[in-house]
Amino acid sequence: MKLIEQRARLYLSEDGQRFLQSTSDVPLIEPLPVDVVETEDLGIWIRMWWKRAPEWVLLIRWEFVLGVELESEKSKTVGLRGWKDA
Repeated sequence: MKLIEQRARLYLSEDGQRFLQSTSDVPLIEPLPVDVVETEDLGIWIRMWWKRAPEWVLLIRWEFVLGVELESEKSKTVGLRGWKDA
């Protein structure tokens, strides 16, 4: 599944939420709205829809990601929560 250059929402583990709060002033929004910049073996590079400049990009390690919901006409969630049509 292609995640790169997609608008998505991330479901993070509790450790992932703590990491995010320690690195930014982003409020805890579940799921977290992001733009996916790149993916790699370590995790997913995201650009968040928040007060920071658009050049600010953050790596979220896969161990912190419970699921990814892609924004489209029919929303699908991928991850530990499985697939679901919205």
